[in-house]
Amino acid sequence: MNTLEELLGIDPDSPSMRRAAQLVENDRALLRRLIQLRGDQGLTQQDVADRMGVTQPTVARFEAYDSNPTLASIRRYAHAIGALVTHVVTTDEERRRDGGSWIPVRMPTNVVSIPSQNNHTERVPPSRLRVYSGVA
Repeated sequence: MNTLEELLGIDPDSPSMRRAAQLVENDRALLRRLIQLRGDQGLTQQDVADRMGVTQPTVARFEAYDSNPTLASIRRYAHAIGALVTHVVTTDEERRRDGGSWIPVRMPTNVVSIPSQNNHTERVPPSRLRVYSGVA
C-alpha cells in the first residue's frame, strides 16, 4: 500500500521536509517550555488566565498540543508567567546545499485563522482553503 507521501510525490526525507518538521518541532518545544515554566512556578492555568485577563479555557487552548498561538499570545503568556522569549533565526545550511528547494507543507492545525472582510479573525477549516502548490 502506498503512503500519502508516495501518492503525493513527496519525499519525507528531503531537506525541505526535514526543515518543515524542524520548524514545527521548534514551535512545540517553545510551548512545552512555557508550560513547564508555569508548572515550575506553581502557577495554575487559572492563575495565568487571571494575569492575562482571559478565561482558564483560553489558557487551556493555548497550551493544547495542536494550538497555533500568535506571537502576541506567546508574549502575553510569557509575561504572565514571568518568562522572556527570545527568537533566533539561522540559515538552514542544508537548504544551501540542496539549491533552496521547498515543498509546500501544511502545518498541523485543525483550523487556520484568517482575517475576514469585516476585519475580524475567522477560524476556517483547512478544507475550505484554496491550496496552491508549485515548485520553485
